[in-house]
Amino acid sequence: MPTPKPFTELRVVRTAAWLADDLRAGTDLPVVHDLGLDVQPGARRTAWWAPHQFIARLTVTPEAQLPDLASPGPAWLATVPPELLGRAVWCGPAGALSRCRLWDDGPAFAKPAEVKVAALPAQMYPTSDAFMDALRAARLHPTSWVVVSDPLELVAEYRCFVAPRDGRASVVAASAYLFDGVTWDAWEPTSAPDPSEAVEFAQTVLASTPGPDGWVLDVGRTSAGGWVVIEANAAWSSSPYHADAHGVVAAILASQTPPVPPRWRWRSDPVFDERAVPLRIRTPVLAPHDRLPHMDKA
Repeated sequence: MPTPKPFTELRVVRTAAWLADDLRAGTDLPVVHDLGLDVQPGARRTAWWAPHQFIARLTVTPEAQLPDLASPGPAWLATVPPELLGRAVWCGPAGALSRCRLWDDGPAFAKPAEVKVAALPAQMYPTSDAFMDALRAARLHPTSWVVVSDPLELVAEYRCFVAPRDGRASVVAASAYLFDGVTWDAWEPTSAPDPSEAVEFAQTVLASTPGPDGWVLDVGRTSAGGWVVIEANAAWSSSPYHADAHGVVAAILASQTPPVPPRWRWRSDPVFDERAVPLRIRTPVLAPHDRLPHMDKA
């Protein structure tokens, strides 16, 4: 008996349809544009591209299939060798921020470690007190992880999608998303900056720093010409920009192909756990041959 495929579809949860349209070019799976308003019950083998907020809601929906998702995790940046970071970095729970000494020498860059919170932008904060005030205003949970780092001047930033190839972690797709002050949406795919140097550097990072089977590594070139690690993200919630759709889909599927090792299993951030509301359950529409005779009687 042939081994069943792990997935029957890829659902892309986003208001605009362009991402689902782009990803269709990279897979034979049906790619479904999903507005994220509801979910179909049952044990369908669905792969997801979705924001963390949607997955948090899916997790608390009793009738929904719970995906097994991988992510580098909020502490991953602290595992990177210092020479690949190019700056001092502190990772930890928001409630432990008093242990961070990076503000002792002036302003520092700070952000939530793994989630995006509109009320808490990733930016420079003049003091630890200023960042703490922002954390409270955004109602970030004390156990939510944050990242603080020394300032870093980048002139180019690239996203690298990672998946297993020939038995080892490899960059399978890459795209610039910022280059000399210009963002990715200003380029056509054929005129985007060449990511080959970024891919070469990213491969050296993969050789020294482990991650899950499918994930995203962001790297950048500094104004001095060196290369550094920016951050890591989950493949199933990261914009592909102009990266090749086949590699992007490969990383998305690898990030949720069971079994996911416990070390890399994604866990919802407490800020979403507290606010997650179960999704509505979508009522299946019966095909004509599935209808019972009495259903068609007035």
